[in-house]
Parts: sequence; C-alpha cells; structure tokens
Amino acid sequence: MTYAQSTYVADWLDKRAKLTPDRVGLVEGVGGTEITFREWNERVNRTANYLRSLGVQQGDRVSVYASNCVEYLDVFWAAVKVGFILHNLNWRLTVHELGPIVADAEPVVLLYSEEWRAHVDEVRPSFTTTRHVVAFGEPGPDDRSFADRDNMSGVLDGRPELAMDDILGIYYTGGTTGLPKGAILTHGNLTWNSVNTITSWGIHGGHSAALQLPFFHIGGPNIFMVPLVHTGGKTILCSAFDLDETFTLIDDGAVTHYVGVPTMYQMLQSDPRWERADFSGLDLVISGGAPCPLPIMQKFWDKGIDFKMGYGLTEAAGNNFWLPAERVRDKTTSVGYPLFHIDMKVVDETGKEVGSNAT
Repeated sequence: MTYAQSTYVADWLDKRAKLTPDRVGLVEGVGGTEITFREWNERVNRTANYLRSLGVQQGDRVSVYASNCVEYLDVFWAAVKVGFILHNLNWRLTVHELGPIVADAEPVVLLYSEEWRAHVDEVRPSFTTTRHVVAFGEPGPDDRSFADRDNMSGVLDGRPELAMDDILGIYYTGGTTGLPKGAILTHGNLTWNSVNTITSWGIHGGHSAALQLPFFHIGGPNIFMVPLVHTGGKTILCSAFDLDETFTLIDDGAVTHYVGVPTMYQMLQSDPRWERADFSGLDLVISGGAPCPLPIMQKFWDKGIDFKMGYGLTEAAGNNFWLPAERVRDKTTSVGYPLFHIDMKVVDETGKEVGSNAT
C-alpha cells in the first residue's frame, strides 16, 4: 500500500492560542504592552483578512519595508496562515539597490513603517505590479492605512491547503559577493529550523528572548521567535539594539536567551554598567554574524554565562549548529555539531569530502 506524502502546514498561532491562550507570547518593548497568544492570533487573523480584502492571494508577493514593529510580526504570521509570500526588504540597502529587487519580486502590496516613507516615495517608480501601498503609521497621500485591519474579523475562514515546499518568504543575503540575492525559505524550512532548535538547543515554554536583530534578516524570526511560539515561550520585541534597553532586560531578568553580533557585545562590555549587571537570569548568550574575539567570550564565561558562537546560513533557515557548554572553552573557534536533523560535510575545491584536520 502506498501513502500520500504529508504536506500539512500548521496554523502556528492558532494552535498555540488553543494550547496556551492566556500565556503572554509577545511583549512590545521593555515594559510595554503584553500580548497573549489568543490576542496575537486574533491580530494576525485580522491582518490576513485585511490583506485578502486588498486582493492578496496564495502565492502573491507582499513586500515589507519596515523597522522592527509588532505589525511586521503580524504580517509574517499572516503569511504562514494564508500562503502569500513575504518579501523582506533590507532598509540598509540604498534606494538604487532596492528598485530592482522590488521590480524583480513583483509584489502586489507593499507595506512600510513611517521612518522609511521618503525611501518608499523614491522607489515608487519601480512599482509595476503593486496595487496597494500600505503604511503601518501615518499614510502618505495615495497610501492606505494598516490601521484599517482593525475593522476586520478576528476569525479566519477558508485557510488554504499549504504544502511544506510552498514558499513562505524571500530573505536577501549578500553571501560572498556582496550583491543581494533572494534566498527562498519554505514552510518546511521554518518548521524544521524550529524543530532542530528546540531539540538541539533545549528551548521550552519557560524561556524568553529579546528580538533586537532586524526582522528582515533571517535571524529576526528564526533564531528565537519562531521556536518560542512553537513551545509557548515569550518574545520581547525591540525596535533595534539599544544599550539602555539591553541592560534593563538583563537586570530585570526579563530574558533567558539573547543573541547578538560581536560589536553589540563589545559595546555592552565597554559600558560602566557591565561590571554591576546581574546576568543570573540568562541561560544562553549566543554570538553570530562574524567570528567572536576570545576576550569577549572570556568576559561572559567569567560571569558564569553559557556563551558561544553560532553559525547559520540564510539559505538553510538560520540555526545550523550547537556547541555543548562543556566543549566551549576547549573549542573556542568552533560552532559545534550539526543540529538534530541536519547533516554537514567538508569538501575540497573539487567537491570531494575531506577528513579531519584537512587544510
């Protein structure tokens, strides 16, 4: 007997809202509004219904040009629910670079946060397929207001049947060339990255993490936010990295998990508050984006913190390795072992696999 391959894609927030409806899943900034999983699910349902009212269908591209905000996260989870493709625009790129990216993706809707309105106006001439431009904040003269989604139903009807290989999002990465290339991430990539992170990093519902990395970057959703929704943990959304906010989060014990890049850690350690900060609430601090200098790692170890380097590829959904705490100090330049459902190998320039200690 043959069986059809399973293509089931969960409605993540709907599932989590049923399992732990009154648990806080999202906090809007340090000491900000707390949003339960029930409330978050309803917000995202309204978002999905609003985008559908604009004619967005399964497989359409929806571009987002925004700084970190709850609305951006809502659009991300709406894509998971109804199957449009989230097209993430990197606000670090120039308008000259963004124009061809928007034209190539052919989005039917573009959403933006207010601080990028001038850039959106500059790139408008490249909008050949974009039927609606929607502002998260105050809209421009010809734009729609995202606040209109509040008039939509908090119940989602007629969710399409999605397959694991359906495209969820497009994330731009420079790679080795420095030129932005769109990496396609599927619903399966999202799911397996979360499963791998939970099983290999030990993430559970009692954990919480700050989301300070740009949400257009694969690390924004995938390092901690998605696994925390999977397990019922808490995400504290920050607009960006901020020293004051970060020390408050650490001192208040608001986060158990933290991710940053070496320059962020260097700034933290150069601040006078470093010496008196209470790090006892942190279970894990991980560094990515570039090799982390040993002196930075040593200062964390001196405070008894499980600090390590991570490594991941945008094309491979973000989290790829784990180094056990007992190996960190004798493998200071290592990112560890492949995660539970990941295989890795090292090859030479001809593609042939090489053994240990090859140079």
